[in-house]
Amino acid sequence: MRTAAIVVLAFSLWGAGYVAAACEDWSTPPWTQTTYTSMNSWYVLEVGPDFILAIGSINSAYDRTPYLVAFEFPPGFPNGFPARLHVLSQLMLPNFAESICINGDFAYLAGNAAELTIVDISDPTAMVIDHTMPLPVASRDLLLDPSRDLLFSAEWNSVRIYSTEQPDDPVLVGSVVSPQSTAMARDGELIYTACASLGLRVIDASDPELPVELALSFAGGTVRDVALWQNRALMVGPTVGLVSIDVTQPAAPMYLDRVPCEGEVESITIAGGHAYLRSLNFLDPEIGFYQNKVHLFRLLAADTPLFCGSFFSRTAGGLNAGVLAVMSDAFLLADSNIMMAVAQCEPVSTVRDVPATALELGQPRPNPFNPAVELAFRLPRDHAGRLSVYDMQGRKVQTLWMGLGDGLVESFVWRGQTCQGSTAPSGTYLFVLQDEENGDRQIKRASLVK
Repeated sequence: MRTAAIVVLAFSLWGAGYVAAACEDWSTPPWTQTTYTSMNSWYVLEVGPDFILAIGSINSAYDRTPYLVAFEFPPGFPNGFPARLHVLSQLMLPNFAESICINGDFAYLAGNAAELTIVDISDPTAMVIDHTMPLPVASRDLLLDPSRDLLFSAEWNSVRIYSTEQPDDPVLVGSVVSPQSTAMARDGELIYTACASLGLRVIDASDPELPVELALSFAGGTVRDVALWQNRALMVGPTVGLVSIDVTQPAAPMYLDRVPCEGEVESITIAGGHAYLRSLNFLDPEIGFYQNKVHLFRLLAADTPLFCGSFFSRTAGGLNAGVLAVMSDAFLLADSNIMMAVAQCEPVSTVRDVPATALELGQPRPNPFNPAVELAFRLPRDHAGRLSVYDMQGRKVQTLWMGLGDGLVESFVWRGQTCQGSTAPSGTYLFVLQDEENGDRQIKRASLVK
């Protein structure tokens, strides 16, 4: 596996304080190798104990039949990744699946049909459909609680709970009304559900026969996916970007902050202290087609997630590409190919000054720049603020950061893109740091030269 390139950003800011961070240059795709496969499109990946399951299709004008494909686990991972994954077997499916759960010798598949497909995977080289089980409506997401032999299914208007004591024959044991449920995350006996325009719903499933709603927290817009990290629920969606909600008290979740993201964010995957966000439909200037992007955030214990950068998930076609599985600090993406990338965005050292009592915005570096510029700033503790970029006509180009200050130095990299995902033209740009509490602001300028 190729070691990811590291760029060390270190600079003095306001006296003795400085920030040093090591981040991969995410302006170029961090692929290790491309793994070509037998399908033209991939939709779902799930990592098993010694194999990988994927849903794919040939995706031609004549054949869009979905298949479940089992791949041999990459030998020597994470120290190596083959140029081509070895296919153990493939199984034609009756319907497309959007979610896979592996439970011992069986895999549960759910998707655009109102049924649960149960596949015997005891021999990955000879998978077979055991049977299909009807559901009231199509399931948007599946989630296992293996310690209690339970399967949770987000079925848009409810979350239904099935016993898997007999893994090949799930039995409904309980349900709770949960309108607009699209995705789930679990912490012990608590289920955190992304509920489209309604936000975050917390469900107590300690009694699977009588699950109850504990709380519903508005997320500020439409959400598509949810993941848990420490005491936070991280939610993403096309209108909210990345939202952090404090769930220290599950019955009283508290909205923390929101980080705007380019594009329509559809999914989030967390591993190794990083959050990987899949964002849809950007015009890739290098190839002239619409592609998806992967945004990388470093998760901080008590702060807003730190944006590290983004890149096009550039594959042939690109419409379905995104982070579909994470193993260790590497992740798999898929569209016409399955590829592995490695993320490195870890702090080298952090030495920060005494907390500020007023907002401060450092000089953009470098200036002029091409293609990226680094901005260091800080806000007084608990002051809401935002960092935005404008053109010389006063038109907002993009909001770079929005959240609560902690009085310490933060930094952000702008890679010359607008909020629509297009490349900003050459010219001089204004960077405005605004304190929403008292109206104070500072402005710096820098020139993009191509």
